[in-house]
Amino acid sequence: MTLKSTGQPESVGTLPKPRSSSKQRLTRLPWPVRLCLPAFLVLVIPGCTEITLQPATHQSDAETAIVDQLKSIPTATLADAVDGIVGRRGFMNYDMRPVSLKHRMVGRAKTALFGPSGELTKEKNLGPAHAVQIIDESGPGDILVVVTGDLNVTGLGGLMATTASVRGMEGVVVDGAVRDVTEIEALGLSVFSRSISPATMLGRSTSLIRDVPIVCGGITVAPGDYIVGDRDGVVCIPAAQIQGVLIRALEMEAAEKKMQPMIREIKSLQKVVEQFKRI
Repeated sequence: MTLKSTGQPESVGTLPKPRSSSKQRLTRLPWPVRLCLPAFLVLVIPGCTEITLQPATHQSDAETAIVDQLKSIPTATLADAVDGIVGRRGFMNYDMRPVSLKHRMVGRAKTALFGPSGELTKEKNLGPAHAVQIIDESGPGDILVVVTGDLNVTGLGGLMATTASVRGMEGVVVDGAVRDVTEIEALGLSVFSRSISPATMLGRSTSLIRDVPIVCGGITVAPGDYIVGDRDGVVCIPAAQIQGVLIRALEMEAAEKKMQPMIREIKSLQKVVEQFKRI
């Protein structure tokens, strides 16, 4: 190898260029791009990150276990458990009845509140808009809970029920009326309501708000509360107290399973009640 006077090798082959740092690469960008880059990083990248990292909406294993256990417990037992654990009633009014052939439902509440159409709402009459939005955003395990404010006004009809069914929703509860009952029966969707009426809500009632606590069937229902319905009626269990209510309900069910054969054996309810302290 021949050295020049500088002391450097005359030829050492082709060496890879050192990788430039991020700062160096940025300084080689045209100045208009460098000027806009901070705004791009602030506005675009966070949005992309949010979309990429958005959590799945599937039920957790714990929630799935809760729902599975609730499916085996009658509303009568759950109503008693809510009385004892929550300290207030959890069952809806007696006239909240199943209007579909499928009576059993268990899921989480999504709420919508309607109110009368009038001069104040005439220009913003949304009809059932909030309920329609909820249905289009929902799926398995979701129950739409609607308050119309009038037992003559429908909160659910055939088209809404069809959409709820194809999206796999668990059911619909209406403090008000439903219509298109024959269609609803054919769908196999669980629907409970306080009345049945052929009247449309358009021009009579309008959407006011969604995803807030509402009073349905005489009790407060908050978004995310657990709703259970069967032929006896509908019970709402506050989400914050689901564990306590579930434990109490399972204890009651276990006791009742022991009481039934004893009643058949000794043919005395009084003696069985004295032993189990329950009726």
